Amino acid sequence: MARTSSASKQDQKQRIADLREKINDCYVSTITDIERYAKEIIELATAVKDRNAEGLAFLDLSFYHCSSTNEYKKSLDCAQRGIDLLSGAQRTYYLPYYHLNRGRCFQFMGDQIRAQEEYLDAISILEKRKNRTVEETRWMGSSYYNAYILFNQGGMEFSREDFLERAYLLYQQIDDKPGLSNCYNSYASIHYKKKELPETLENLEQAYKLSSEMQAYTHMSIFSANIGLVHAQLGDVSKFREYFELCSKHTRKTKSRFHEAHMNGQMGEALFFLGMYDESLERLATAEEIFSELGAKSSLTEILRKRSEIYALQDNYRLAYEYHTRYAELIRERFNEEKATAIMRARMVYEIEEKENEAAILKEKNEEIQQYMNKLQASNNELQQFAYVVSHDLREPLRTISTYIKLLEKNMTGRLDREEQEFIDFVVNGTRNMNELISDLLTFSKISYITETEQVGLQQLVQSTANEIVLHYLPAKDPVIHIGKLPVIEANRTHMKQLFGNLISNAIKYNKHVQPEISIQCEDTGKMYTITVSDNGIGIAPEFRERVFQIFQRLHSKADYHGTGVGLAICKKIVDNMGGQITLRGNNRKGSDFIFTLPK
Repeated sequence: MARTSSASKQDQKQRIADLREKINDCYVSTITDIERYAKEIIELATAVKDRNAEGLAFLDLSFYHCSSTNEYKKSLDCAQRGIDLLSGAQRTYYLPYYHLNRGRCFQFMGDQIRAQEEYLDAISILEKRKNRTVEETRWMGSSYYNAYILFNQGGMEFSREDFLERAYLLYQQIDDKPGLSNCYNSYASIHYKKKELPETLENLEQAYKLSSEMQAYTHMSIFSANIGLVHAQLGDVSKFREYFELCSKHTRKTKSRFHEAHMNGQMGEALFFLGMYDESLERLATAEEIFSELGAKSSLTEILRKRSEIYALQDNYRLAYEYHTRYAELIRERFNEEKATAIMRARMVYEIEEKENEAAILKEKNEEIQQYMNKLQASNNELQQFAYVVSHDLREPLRTISTYIKLLEKNMTGRLDREEQEFIDFVVNGTRNMNELISDLLTFSKISYITETEQVGLQQLVQSTANEIVLHYLPAKDPVIHIGKLPVIEANRTHMKQLFGNLISNAIKYNKHVQPEISIQCEDTGKMYTITVSDNGIGIAPEFRERVFQIFQRLHSKADYHGTGVGLAICKKIVDNMGGQITLRGNNRKGSDFIFTLPK
């Protein structure tokens, strides 16, 4: 049953990965499919408890609701839910994308100030990242591009063409065709405002060509409508109808109300240039209704102005006045927002200057920190050299002494009196103890330098370690070790073997029973695993329970129990280095419970 469950979980994770690839393809083609893929990921991710996969799917839904269904508040909710689910490196990585999605929502809702803040937050985060991925470069290009559109809506005095140029270069760097097509569309708008229609058409056709290669229907809808409008101004009715028919086809595929409104608005303006006022008003009325429903104030302004102008040409001054009044109210509202934007920009300049001053101070502090780090590295190198000296230069004389003592003992067999044999035994035991102490010291000093980790299955590791230790004590003692279910964790395998080995060995060594009993149990306590190694040994008095973890602390004479006084200090250092804690308490068997935590 466990194997089936594991296989099923693996299948679900693979399905999530496959759906993720499909969603990535949707971003440049049919965004309407994002919803069903994202919802399936959320269902699967919930089942396998993958919060990061679930959070990313909610960010995808945020993009979908903003770009396709134009449900901006729903999009904002999804963005917030997504970022709240993400954690660790995933949250850090996708934070600028979260700000980008929020900026787009606020921009469509006409909240210029909050949109600006979100785009600039995204840019600020991404500018600090070195070696950006293709995805990060695309987000950065989109943030600059949308910020350009935002400022451009405030009029020429607010325009930031440097943002457009930066976006173009970023998109060019990764050959992002949808992004490049957006830039060409904006270059076309610049020429359009200057009434340079041939240059306008040239850029629009380039934009449409790129988006067609990617089958990016949202872009194709906008660009074909814009091309149709220019052809209407040039008086080419055939081309006007051709491109608006294409636009209608593309818009149906997007299923986007915003794109439907944009198409009707552009067609209304095109019909105005062709002198077809009644048809123009019908299209503009449809655009007004949808933009009002969506709360897209910036797009609605131009529709109201154009309707007022047409009613005036038809001598319908009542409606002309009504629409001009509504247009003026929106302009005043936007003017107030633009003033606030200007204030915000002034504040940004001040903050940038302030941050530059802070950066200079930070640079100075970083240089100081680097000097300390260099000194620390030198000290670490010296310590490593010392460890080598300990392991080689000090051990070598001990080996020599031990060898010659054994030779002496062998050659003098039967000729040594009792006192002389005691002297020989004293030297042999002393060299053995010294060698063990050096080994333990070397182990203790190297713990901080061994940083390689892997997935370690504690169940198998503890079982094999326990088996080795039990064989060492047989037949004098016959330990019984009960090992509960232990997890798989990210750790250094050698350190785990030392940690459990020392605790099991101590539980047997400091035990007067012929058959020592040891229990090893694990409990999931949230972000950590809590492991208890319990024995029926001689126990440790409360006043000594903190001291035992200090290096060279021995509570018994070497005559009673052999040891170096370093084993528990090694255990504590291993646990501390992993961000855990180790404590000691007595138990109802008069033995000891060693309790320590390890991160998942």
